[in-house]
Amino acid sequence: MDASSIGLSCVPENVAKIQAAGKAILAAINRKLTFTHPVEPDLGFLFGVVFVDRPVRRRTGMADSRHVCVFSEGCIDRSPTGMAICARLALMAEQGKAQKGGRFTVEGILGNSFSGRIVAQTEDHGHPAAIVEVEGRAWITGRHTFFLDSEDPCLEGFLL
Repeated sequence: MDASSIGLSCVPENVAKIQAAGKAILAAINRKLTFTHPVEPDLGFLFGVVFVDRPVRRRTGMADSRHVCVFSEGCIDRSPTGMAICARLALMAEQGKAQKGGRFTVEGILGNSFSGRIVAQTEDHGHPAAIVEVEGRAWITGRHTFFLDSEDPCLEGFLL
């Protein structure tokens, strides 16, 4: 959604307004519309809203856009969110606004950026689809060690 269409700018000082608007829009859409995933029935809902804005900073080079993702409970991703870049590129390809191989760079709310490019256009379960590569930087924020016991009856996982 174009952030300026509802009077928002995707900058840190607007985070509370962005969260409130995202939650309200997401709730309204999920109340009025139904979604069907072509393969996974459990994925028949909208999980987030992406507010699109003009780029503000250029810390890592020229950006084409800025966007902020607001997820179900108002959570905001500090990064531009790789899945949102994939979704935007797939939509842009369908609309004829993005071509295979062209780089698309997006700033997140903090000014850090990810780039994506369409490497192939295809079809998935009867729907047009794009295969997208995303590039960016990430930092290790923690470490976890899993221990497996060969006698654990759920060693290979479980599904409820």
